[in-house]
Amino acid sequence: MDDCMESLLDANGLPRSFKKVTKEGSHRSHHRAIFLQREGKVLTDGDTLSVPGPIHDALSVFYYLRLQPLKVDTSFSFYTFTGGKLYPLTVRVVDKERIRVKAGTFPCFVLVSSRTTGGLLKRGKLTVWLSDDDRRLLVMMRGDLPIGHISAELTRYERRE
Repeated sequence: MDDCMESLLDANGLPRSFKKVTKEGSHRSHHRAIFLQREGKVLTDGDTLSVPGPIHDALSVFYYLRLQPLKVDTSFSFYTFTGGKLYPLTVRVVDKERIRVKAGTFPCFVLVSSRTTGGLLKRGKLTVWLSDDDRRLLVMMRGDLPIGHISAELTRYERRE
């Protein structure tokens, strides 16, 4: 499987467009969505969907959360657009931990997302560790999906002055 995703965001961390190209063996698919946040609409593959308030795609949700003031015991609820459908998503800041990865050791906020219907997180959860500093680096991610497991760790970063 080889998926490539691209998300174009505005200054507030909300998506303006999203593109996903999937290659699985001989199968190829292309999906594109245009987000009209002010109008509350998503244009995709010949369809126009009305959306209840701000909406995110699979990538923009991470960047949006990096811009938010994070504090343990807070939560964020919004809709995500995945696979041509809208899904409610809740992300809770559940703890703070020091995490050691190849790139170093970081104090982090622990965020847990949950979705009860549809999409990759159907009846699953994704845990994300964002650094507790002004950079809000995505340090680590772990999750169980209906099709397997997802994990990612920060292996390196460069701080430019």
